[in-house]
Amino acid sequence: MKIVKSLMVSTIMVSMLATGCAQESKQSDENWLDPKLKDVKVEAPAMIQFKQTYQDPQVIDKSMQTPRGLGYDARQDALYIADPKSSKVMKWQHGKLETFLTSGSGKENVATPVTVRVDSQGRLWVLDGAASMVKVFDENGKYQFGITLDEKSLITTMGIDDQEHAYVGFKDHVVKYDADGKRAHVFAEPMVSSITMYNDMVYFLRNEAIVKDQAGNEEKFDNGFVKYSLDGSGKQELPAPERSGIGQLVVNPVDNQLYAWDVDKRLIQLDSEGNILTTHYDYFGGNKYEVRFRSEFGLAMVFDKNGSIYTTKEVQGELIQLLAK
Repeated sequence: MKIVKSLMVSTIMVSMLATGCAQESKQSDENWLDPKLKDVKVEAPAMIQFKQTYQDPQVIDKSMQTPRGLGYDARQDALYIADPKSSKVMKWQHGKLETFLTSGSGKENVATPVTVRVDSQGRLWVLDGAASMVKVFDENGKYQFGITLDEKSLITTMGIDDQEHAYVGFKDHVVKYDADGKRAHVFAEPMVSSITMYNDMVYFLRNEAIVKDQAGNEEKFDNGFVKYSLDGSGKQELPAPERSGIGQLVVNPVDNQLYAWDVDKRLIQLDSEGNILTTHYDYFGGNKYEVRFRSEFGLAMVFDKNGSIYTTKEVQGELIQLLAK
């Protein structure tokens, strides 16, 4: 009986406290509100359209050491994978993985392939970090020509255009080289993480980064997203990514639109001004296995000719495919 009575008293006290708090909160709100603002209308931004357009990720190979750079050839329906730790470039075609370029110091070999790109003629461009070269091969792996890089600073990434130019990202800038290895232009864009061509413009994406020099001094680079004309003129600042971790800027061959692939595995469609149009795919869910899988994804990504996605789990050496629905 004493227990019941005690509970009743406690319940009444809690109820009184709650009522008092509510009245105090209401009075506080009324005192805070400015009568001049009560008729002001605030419009919320429109929600970004969400489309679940891809099936769950499937591991299609797990034999590589560090699958990092990806390049896709639509004419052959072939995927090239740079594996810097094994000093190889692999080729995925017809459901099979085979070695395309082997380790070595010769012109037919690669030492530390970092980035791979395929041009409109089906040739493979390989950025070889250890050799400080860009090497170009035909679809059979035969060496075509090479560009010797004229500086040894930190190399970040590479892009190519249809006029046989290679855009190589270094720590402090991006250099545009012609096929003879001569500098055609220098873009003052530091620590660029992704380079792509779209509508006769070149797009540079820079993520947050902290870089140490040889003396141990740290230098911080902020997010940045810019585009230029191919000759280096007409620089235009675009909306910066909302967070660090945008892995790739990629053009989808199905709709010829520009997309960004970020660390949360969102596939974001952009217009030519860098504005977000649609989020097509988001793998970040509440399932613990999804979260674990997401955290191990690599940032490399390409589309195939059907709009499906290839990406990697770099640490596990796995090649991942997300089929379009």
